Amino acid sequence: SYGVTAVTGFYLLFETDYGPNEHVFSGPQRWYRRKKDEMLGVTDALDKEMEQRQQQVKNNIGNKQDEKR
Repeated sequence: SYGVTAVTGFYLLFETDYGPNEHVFSGPQRWYRRKKDEMLGVTDALDKEMEQRQQQVKNNIGNKQDEKR
């Protein structure tokens, strides 16, 4: 009974999507998601992917400028 209550509370606090507007659980949910992403290494992967995409865009822009010349 206590375990079910704890799991339900955890889920309602951190996992439930209450919509796009700010609500009482917005702060704890942002903290939880940031910590979960750090633990899973998602932030590093996203940062590397963004750097690669930015480099590709720069290369594409440079190539198009070279073609115009």
